[in-house]
Amino acid sequence: MSVDEYLTQDGKDLSEYINRTYEHAGANQILGCSPIRYRADGYLNETDSLLRLYLEEVMPSSFLKKYSSGGIHSKHVNNVIMQRLDWFVRYDLFAGPITVNDLVAVIPLDYTIVPVSNSINGKDILAIQEAWSNNQTFLDNTTNVIGILVPDAGYEIESNTKYALFTLSEFDASISNITNNMKIDTFTASHPVYNGEKTLRT
Repeated sequence: MSVDEYLTQDGKDLSEYINRTYEHAGANQILGCSPIRYRADGYLNETDSLLRLYLEEVMPSSFLKKYSSGGIHSKHVNNVIMQRLDWFVRYDLFAGPITVNDLVAVIPLDYTIVPVSNSINGKDILAIQEAWSNNQTFLDNTTNVIGILVPDAGYEIESNTKYALFTLSEFDASISNITNNMKIDTFTASHPVYNGEKTLRT
């Protein structure tokens, strides 16, 4: 017997309603195609790691190399993002067509990307990363991995270079607490070019 034969009429009506809702919300819109299955539990040294795909390809191409959705490239400073990476991607991305619904399953919380500083020294970024990794006061005593997303794989933060630092809205308060305690100046006037609201899925 097929699965359909086990459904009650109410079950069929509910399934049809869910499908109509998906269609109306655009959840079935195809965004692209994945060549392989990317694993949510993959390590960063594995080619099928979903987190590695996010760090090395998705964010660099969609945000870090641009100041805006209009595609204006940075000429003055490099964009970098600091965030916690633990439990960030929640579900495998399967090979084949990728829909909006698939993306929501992979990253269920669509955090806004927010500016921390439009001009901050690399040494301060590294100090914030170290403090955030070590200071359990701001992390509710949970194990974490603090990552810095950079424009290109192999790119290293240089101590005396200026950067535009961003984070996700969930982590903004944690970073603010750290910078205040460490007396790190984060000038947060509007970003010189970036002036649009960007989220992880846009």
